[in-house]
Amino acid sequence: MSTPSFELGGLHHLALVCKDMERTVDFYTNKLGMTLNKGFDLDAGYGQHFFFNMGGGQDLAFFWFRDAG
Repeated sequence: MSTPSFELGGLHHLALVCKDMERTVDFYTNKLGMTLNKGFDLDAGYGQHFFFNMGGGQDLAFFWFRDAG
């Protein structure tokens, strides 16, 4: 087995897609107690992107897209 030529030092953020940003924010803040670091609307009303603090400088991010089924 060969030795990898790089080392992973952590995770900056993991991004997932959700169907309902309001429910997602409620669950992660009110049920799990995570802090919402930032959130913003995407250009032209295309959707939203929010970041929750996972600790250690790492975030859990969610996209919501207006046109997603």
